[in-house]
Amino acid sequence: MRARCVSGLDPPAERGPLLRTQGAAVGLDQAEAWVAISDGGAGLEDFLRTNFPRVDAVILDFFHAAEYLAKLAQALHPGDEIASGERTTAWARLLRDEGGPARIAVREEWDWPSAKGLQAVREHEAWEAWVLYMLSAVEETSRQTLTKVRGIRDLMQETKQRLRSELPKLYSQDLLNNLFRHPYTKIEFIERDLGVSRPTATKYLAALEQSRLLRKTKLGRTNFYINEPLFELLSR
Repeated sequence: MRARCVSGLDPPAERGPLLRTQGAAVGLDQAEAWVAISDGGAGLEDFLRTNFPRVDAVILDFFHAAEYLAKLAQALHPGDEIASGERTTAWARLLRDEGGPARIAVREEWDWPSAKGLQAVREHEAWEAWVLYMLSAVEETSRQTLTKVRGIRDLMQETKQRLRSELPKLYSQDLLNNLFRHPYTKIEFIERDLGVSRPTATKYLAALEQSRLLRKTKLGRTNFYINEPLFELLSR
């Protein structure tokens, strides 16, 4: 099975063309049917149908949906890990075996507590469990972020050393920053960030490609230059 990944902080309007380019590289246009998988994030289904108009179906990723069920079970059983775990397992099994409509029906018919949010925490005197849950979430998110930031820092240092040794006439801090602002760059970005002409920007990118610091891919009339090590790091 051939696969491609795209990762970055760029807006959806810029990510769409990159996804289509990667899809074309593995024969997307020759596929008999297009099927998309989404984690259910806001606007993702519209994004998929806009950028991949031949999509026949959008499938919800089971594991992402199950994560939301776990959070719901924790809210229903604050401070009781065993009860919330059992509830999560039962709901996830129902979602897997019977599908979304069955799970929605259970949710709508459930006898939920009348209090919501922090009011429920106060009424059940479960502040300690709530605070520990939030601290655990912050700790895990911080740990993942720090790991990624350190990886980017090390990769920037490695790229900096290669630029200085292999392309000393091109090296500048502005160029290094440009290569790590997104997992890709293009002529217009080099022009803007380095304040150089289009021919000079083209020359810079050609040299970076030749040194295998970037990989060129073409979409329509535009050449994109992919920072593959950064792309792989952000995709983990």
